[in-house]
Amino acid sequence: MDRGGSNMIRTRGFVWGIGVGLCATFWLAIILLLTGCAATTSGVQLPPERFRHDTVVAVKFETDAAMRCQEIGAPPGSAACFGQGLAIMPNPCDLLWSHEIFARLMCHEIGHRNGWPADHPR
Repeated sequence: MDRGGSNMIRTRGFVWGIGVGLCATFWLAIILLLTGCAATTSGVQLPPERFRHDTVVAVKFETDAAMRCQEIGAPPGSAACFGQGLAIMPNPCDLLWSHEIFARLMCHEIGHRNGWPADHPR
């Protein structure tokens, strides 16, 4: 039995897998740059401690939360927002959001629900 061909197939598969991974990483970086996601999520500001208490809030998950937030008057570049008793958040199933960034975004919007003014320093 010739094992040389089997090794060649595994090597080609490995190389092909690396190529696909690099290509996906490249396009993800382009998407982040074009949508501004990298700039809007890297430094999510947390509210002061007095606005971080437990609460109940309705949440609408949006594939394009930034666009929806701009439609309701949030500052340009907002990745999430709170208004009229509703937090608009990016869809947590979207692979662009790490759990840490998503938690910080949620804490930020909970702060607004608990009375942190929308005109807080940025």
